[in-house]
Amino acid sequence: MDKFQQAILSGLTECFDQIWTKVDDLSIEELRWTPSKSSNDIQWNIWHIARVEDRWINQRMQSIEEIWINNKWYKYFNLEESDHGNGDTIEKVRKMPNMKIEDLKKYFDEVRKKTVDFITNIPPEKLKQIYPVKNSSIKMESHKYTGIWILGHLLVEESQHLGQIAYIRGIIKGLNK
Repeated sequence: MDKFQQAILSGLTECFDQIWTKVDDLSIEELRWTPSKSSNDIQWNIWHIARVEDRWINQRMQSIEEIWINNKWYKYFNLEESDHGNGDTIEKVRKMPNMKIEDLKKYFDEVRKKTVDFITNIPPEKLKQIYPVKNSSIKMESHKYTGIWILGHLLVEESQHLGQIAYIRGIIKGLNK
């Protein structure tokens, strides 16, 4: 494993650990609370982070079925097989069923295990490979979806949503609580 892979895994691990630190004492009402009528809640953010990671790593980079589909998590959570959060309307966010945080963590744990294994063992040529991306909300005419870009983007995506989670928690519980 090279330094790039180590850096990505270090960042993803820190994000993953911070998520669970931020939510360990929150009620379902707090997990679903939003600071405005057009904001996402903490539960949605965690679910979306896990879904994005599952799709980028498993479906796109490894060309295997997502854990969400393969292990039927979508049925367990009473959602659609195709749900992942990108482009969700606020109405769709509001209609999301309540999820037990322990169950959401189980799904994310399964995703993360596959991610760590993949990144740890990824051959250098897979980092340079260009991956086809259909129906992405990310539109970049001058950029290719290489493995390096995908892993860097995954870290940025998860960091952004972790920031949203921390912000909402701070509003609910107060600074550093």
